[in-house]
Amino acid sequence: NIHRTSSNSRRISGEMIMNNIPIDILWEILTDYDNLRVHVPNLVESKIIDDGGADVVAVPTRVYQKGAQRIFGFEFGAAVTLDMREHIISSRRQVIDFKCVDSQFFSEFDGSWIVEEYNNEEDDLSSSTTSTSEPITIVRYIVDVRPKGVVPVAALEWRIKEDVPVNIVAVAKAATAAMERHQQELLSAQQGRSSPPITDVPSQGTRSYQRFQKDPTSST
Repeated sequence: NIHRTSSNSRRISGEMIMNNIPIDILWEILTDYDNLRVHVPNLVESKIIDDGGADVVAVPTRVYQKGAQRIFGFEFGAAVTLDMREHIISSRRQVIDFKCVDSQFFSEFDGSWIVEEYNNEEDDLSSSTTSTSEPITIVRYIVDVRPKGVVPVAALEWRIKEDVPVNIVAVAKAATAAMERHQQELLSAQQGRSSPPITDVPSQGTRSYQRFQKDPTSST
């Protein structure tokens, strides 16, 4: 979806429905800022430059990101520094709000990642084509964009419109792969065999480690 918020700004949004991927798995992918470039195709760099301490709501995590896109045949390496605020509203709704604090290319690049988990047997999901007790997770991305300088908003609008679906699908694929690896780890542990390594899961020293220890087969 594209909404014209002014003559030189746009709001661009997209969403995807995923079956049987618990919210914790998606949250882990989205908050692993240092490794987002592994999952998101058009990110060439993503790194935490200030982790903000333990309280990621009161004190945001500052993240530097650089993308690589082609606009009118030219490479456009847009870099942006974002403040990320994480809101765990409930076990079934979690939000990352991001705000641009520095960029050569954007005067505004603010938005949100929103993940919400539902269960067909408990929630009214009349638009769903299936009825199952497995979790259904909706991933939404919203960004308000206003360029700096001579770059026309129409060019950014077209480029970001192309990128948003690709990014959401890439996050979904990464979450699916992480889910499958974690299930294999649990199965191997139950069978008394050594678990295969999970290379893209945060180590015990990272701030997201405890969240990942939740059983991803649970809907809470």
